[in-house]
Amino acid sequence: MLINCLRNISFERLAKLSYDLLEWDVDPIVYFRPSIEVEGSENPFLMLYPSQTISSVPLIIGLTSEEGALKMSSLTKDGLEEGLNKFNTDFDDIIILTLLLEGKTSFPKEVVRKIKKEYFSDKVINTDVQREVLDLFGDSYFLHGIMTTVQFHKGPLYFYYLSYRGNYTLSYNFGNTKDYFGVSHADDLIYFFSFKHLPKLTGKDLDVSQKLIELWTNFATFRHPTPLNPSFTFWEPTTTRGIKYLHISNDGFVIKENLLKKKADFWISLGLKDNLKFNKQKKNQVHTDEL
Repeated sequence: MLINCLRNISFERLAKLSYDLLEWDVDPIVYFRPSIEVEGSENPFLMLYPSQTISSVPLIIGLTSEEGALKMSSLTKDGLEEGLNKFNTDFDDIIILTLLLEGKTSFPKEVVRKIKKEYFSDKVINTDVQREVLDLFGDSYFLHGIMTTVQFHKGPLYFYYLSYRGNYTLSYNFGNTKDYFGVSHADDLIYFFSFKHLPKLTGKDLDVSQKLIELWTNFATFRHPTPLNPSFTFWEPTTTRGIKYLHISNDGFVIKENLLKKKADFWISLGLKDNLKFNKQKKNQVHTDEL
């Protein structure tokens, strides 16, 4: 019956109906999650967890300095003060919902308690702690998963951190505000692609864009972002001896080490199921970059 329904309903109607599932803001952000198919299934698509298929292909991965700005902008739909008041009142339920904790831990309430203590101590959540709210969402949505990938990826990995503050941001697309919360999730895309609603890049923005495009083009061509060009800082791959990264800021491009280590260690300490440590001793199925 379910299959017949999905085969006959229009994708437009299905997409619109998904909004009826929202419980807070845009959460749960994932309605229909991937599932692992059992061995022997007809035409199985996904047979192993991602932690069992760690890849050895070269990878560039990174994050921005205010990833959580997209959530802060989203909270302004009914006014930031109202959004944060709701967040404060229903903190436990919202964190369990937005972080999908019931599928990641047997002790969601205990995890919520640790998160609240780490980011807010005993403070009331309001506009006075909006930076802490921004960091909570950025760290949980992006930093945790990215740092886990950095730690366990088998191939050469080039890690970057974008804190360059240009003239434009995509965070305004997520809410009803022109308040600037920082270098938002997806702001790095501004320097790789043209956006119809944004003017053409000029000045330092254009310079940063040209440098980034050259790095990514080198990577696609040579599997290394700085193979020969002495005009760039040599971008070292991260290693087990230290998580090195390229810091892209208003002061230039610099190699640094151990980005946001205290925060990354906190999220690993929570022992959530999407943490790959529990699979470290398992035999991995390794993918290569051969066609």
